[in-house]
Amino acid sequence: MSDSPARPYSLKPAELTDEHVQQAHKVNCAFEAVLSPLDISGFQSLVKSSDYALQLFGGLGFIIGFDHDADYESENLSWFQQRYQSFIYIDRIAIAASHHRQQAGQAFYNRFIDIAREKKFDHLCAEVNTIPPNPASHAFHQAMGFNVVGSADFDQKQVQYYRKEL
Repeated sequence: MSDSPARPYSLKPAELTDEHVQQAHKVNCAFEAVLSPLDISGFQSLVKSSDYALQLFGGLGFIIGFDHDADYESENLSWFQQRYQSFIYIDRIAIAASHHRQQAGQAFYNRFIDIAREKKFDHLCAEVNTIPPNPASHAFHQAMGFNVVGSADFDQKQVQYYRKEL
């Protein structure tokens, strides 16, 4: 048996539990310009209220999502709720720079795709900042088969809305 690192397809996201919330919050803070800032209390509340909160690498990577009918105050989720009926909304995903290029994003999204299909949902939805720019995320979503379905302007940011049909 080899001691080589796990292959990308073997990455299996696990539940984001209290054990990993502190570390995941630090990662959120590192990327808050393209996510949105949350103090630790707000981050814990988001995790608890979410329908899905998964982690990899001991919290150095995380994804948080909601079902289409979630009672969660978000202009972005609301945008999708006004247009689609059956989806998982990805509120945020972040992976520590030390763990980039290890296929974690694909592992998280593939897990959400599996969950959505199990629930017979039709779409996976997310938004990506255009201001401040996030070109890597746009390229990732396009490579994962997402299509741009809209955009929105907010006070200090702009986003493009992405949807993947399942």
